[in-house]
Amino acid sequence: MPASHGHFTLYGFHLSMPAAKVALMLSMSGQPFDYVQVDRAYRDTNAEWKTLSRWGEVPTLTHDRRVLVQSNTILRYLARVTGAFGPKDEAAEQRVSEWLEWNGDRFKDVNQIRFFGKTGTGGKDLLDYIRPRAEKALTTLDDHFAAGNDFILGQQPTICDIACFPNVMTAPEGGLEHDRWPRLKAWTERMLAQPGCKHPYDMLPDHDRKAA
Repeated sequence: MPASHGHFTLYGFHLSMPAAKVALMLSMSGQPFDYVQVDRAYRDTNAEWKTLSRWGEVPTLTHDRRVLVQSNTILRYLARVTGAFGPKDEAAEQRVSEWLEWNGDRFKDVNQIRFFGKTGTGGKDLLDYIRPRAEKALTTLDDHFAAGNDFILGQQPTICDIACFPNVMTAPEGGLEHDRWPRLKAWTERMLAQPGCKHPYDMLPDHDRKAA
């Protein structure tokens, strides 16, 4: 059984893919965590929340007395703390940093298309602008697997895979069907076979939850 590394509380929203990244990392690294559902009313009325999240966004993670924000920064922190899914040397550190920067830049379009598709919002001009960018991001990742690696940086998953997984899994909600990217689809199946990995909507409930 993985060692516990302190008390974690994740503040998120059950439809937030950035929050799902952090929940996925905690789950795959075997770290129990409390979960606080941050809806609009909570953001507006909870005084503690306003002191925790400097930009009023999710995810926010507390680790004992430390407060962390921004999903990819949190992933890197958790990799250091838990010793799981992080880079093993300087060369790997650079590649992890590059992929996380790419993920934060390119996958926001995948997330937006999925959000607009799920909520029925977004005008035609906006969707026509974002959709090709989202498709290109998924194509780039699909092409990356042509080299034969099981995961983004080799034969074992890292925080790069964890960062990308929630958005890829929910991309069909924006009309970006997995069958269009067969290597990417196969990667999602390999991820789901990993201990602690679940679909994003199975990671976060729509209510507060204490660690088991």
